[in-house]
Amino acid sequence: MIRNLLVAALLAGSATVADAAQWNFSYVASVGTISGQIDGTLQGDANTIFVSSLSGLQFNGTPGPALPFLASASSVVGGIPGPPALSLDGSANNILACSTDTVSSGCTSDGFAFVPAGFFAPPPVFFSGPAYGGAFFESYNAANWSITPAAIPEPSSWTMLIAGFGLVGAVVRRRQVVTRAA
Repeated sequence: MIRNLLVAALLAGSATVADAAQWNFSYVASVGTISGQIDGTLQGDANTIFVSSLSGLQFNGTPGPALPFLASASSVVGGIPGPPALSLDGSANNILACSTDTVSSGCTSDGFAFVPAGFFAPPPVFFSGPAYGGAFFESYNAANWSITPAAIPEPSSWTMLIAGFGLVGAVVRRRQVVTRAA
């Protein structure tokens, strides 16, 4: 009986966290702090994330407008095709995020961008619209970039966790029935 309980507890505790497809980020600019969540795919270099969406965006702790329209800044500014990308170490951020579908004209609405080196000046730059502080082409500083994986359990982990708790419950219930019969 103890063996069954031990097996059930091990099954319940074997739930693991998946390789993150979502990350929490923040960037401290001269005008304030932008933060939120990134959905995307980590590439083979284990540093670059191809961004599919941004959510939970805030500026200095206040919710900002959604930025559903994404492009790589280098494709909009310099015509160099590529997906919107952010990097874990902050060295290769290349994204333009807009609140309305004006990405191709340089995001004339609200939003923000990380533009890689060489498009406006040798250093990379950051700029943002009014809801995100209104930074105008300030030098980007990778030391002010922070990103951490968001813990999202895999569906199979949830299944194993529920099955483990069910097994623990069954063992406990069976033990109660056996105890009453004795």
